[in-house]
Amino acid sequence: MKTIESVNVWVNGEQKAANQFNLRIIADDLSSSATFYYELIDQTVDPEGNTTNTILTNGNSSLSGAEYDSWDESSDVNNEAYVLIAAKLNLTLI
Repeated sequence: MKTIESVNVWVNGEQKAANQFNLRIIADDLSSSATFYYELIDQTVDPEGNTTNTILTNGNSSLSGAEYDSWDESSDVNNEAYVLIAAKLNLTLI
């Protein structure tokens, strides 16, 4: 999970702020494309230090072609996946 610059998400008739971005790979053909499942999360910490994560929205995003090639050749594929998918979703990683 990565911290993001807060973005407003419409949830059940209300705007809520997402401050975390979670990403999981769900498919990779190992040659030309990969699909990721993402979540935008509102993470809060209470005074006792307990963390609560509320998923505000989720979806899928894919990499293919040159994007897939640059990701696949990265020395840090996990971080690079976050960078590439965050850019597609107009999210700013912190």
